Amino acid sequence: MLKLILPLLLCVLLSSCGSELHYLTDETAPPADSGYSYTHSDDCPVSGGAVTSQPWYLQYADGYLYIQGISGTGIPSSDNTFLNYTLKRINPKTGSVTDVCPDPLCGHNTEECPFYGLDSLPVGFADGKVFYRRRWITGVDGEAGTVDFYSADVVYDTASGKLTELVNLNGEGGGIVSELYADTHRYWYVWQWDKENPETGAYFLTRAAYNTLKTEFLAEISFAEARFVGYADDTLYFTDGRVLYSTDERFENRRDITEASLRYDSYFFGGDSVYYIDENDCVFRILLSTGEITDLGIRAGTLAVTENYLYYTSPEEVVLGRARIYGYSADEVRVTGEHIYRCARDGSESERIFTFDGPLSATRLIGFEAVGNYIWSTYIRWDDPDGDGIFTDGAQYESGRDGKIIRIDVMTGETLELTLN
Repeated sequence: MLKLILPLLLCVLLSSCGSELHYLTDETAPPADSGYSYTHSDDCPVSGGAVTSQPWYLQYADGYLYIQGISGTGIPSSDNTFLNYTLKRINPKTGSVTDVCPDPLCGHNTEECPFYGLDSLPVGFADGKVFYRRRWITGVDGEAGTVDFYSADVVYDTASGKLTELVNLNGEGGGIVSELYADTHRYWYVWQWDKENPETGAYFLTRAAYNTLKTEFLAEISFAEARFVGYADDTLYFTDGRVLYSTDERFENRRDITEASLRYDSYFFGGDSVYYIDENDCVFRILLSTGEITDLGIRAGTLAVTENYLYYTSPEEVVLGRARIYGYSADEVRVTGEHIYRCARDGSESERIFTFDGPLSATRLIGFEAVGNYIWSTYIRWDDPDGDGIFTDGAQYESGRDGKIIRIDVMTGETLELTLN
């Protein structure tokens, strides 16, 4: 076992910009002529699933949608990290958009802003607190060819406006691969250097209590051996890519549930079950109580689990046109996800609810959240301005870079685009 550098014996409280201001007071609703409307449904994403890191993904928590937004110029630093990212919050009922930073005058581009240096999502929300990682360059030594970083896992208390450093990563750490939010603790992985041998280190399964912010290293283990799957009823669920297993909240008393080859990007938590997509795009359900595996008889490219439904996209490839793009590995632009379907949690009553056709035929979702009667997502669009069926350099547009989100009404098929920045 490595001897740890323990920077967490003392949690450092840092004052944040606008700490005396109330949380989320600067909501901006869409213009009256924006066409925004809302019909209510209690259906929402299942809670307790692993939160993973993906650029431009929306993230649902506590009745709101969260996403990285860009303020200011959007110029990246030399390590390709945007230092003027900030965290945006969307109220799906009203369409209003809020900066989670409480200071309406903050430019989100100095260290005084609590969300300066916001690393890629995931960002976690629990007990009125926001958990995330900050990272930025602090110095460059041209002669030595070295770059120094500040990096730390932090928590922002939305009630007090205080920023607390949970773990200082000593300039290392990169992005968080995934994390898990249980009833009383946040679980994630932290890299720690060996105190006696600074050239070596290891990942540790780590947890922090919501109420005290006390941080504990539970086990030296890589995330490949213990990938987060979900949490329910005082139980943590993991996979090592071969076996789905559970432990208690201290990562003890392991119980193997079933053997299942779960790719890291192919499993989806459902509270009482886990859904996964195999190499043939077939969807299966594993009951956590028994380990029973059921083929649901549907095929999917990706999947979203709500309390009442499974939402999934079609896995079949569609050719959009020829590719004349520098560095592109194929002669044709092929995409999946042309159709969106919805079915019951047991795979029955499947129905197609949306098709990307007409003006949207070259548009596809980048991950999505299904909330109530709506699907929310950033998107990729392939542009062919002259209509000759040939895509050239710059043809691929990613809406998240401009803070644009598409909302699909699953009852009517109507779409609406919102701009957040």
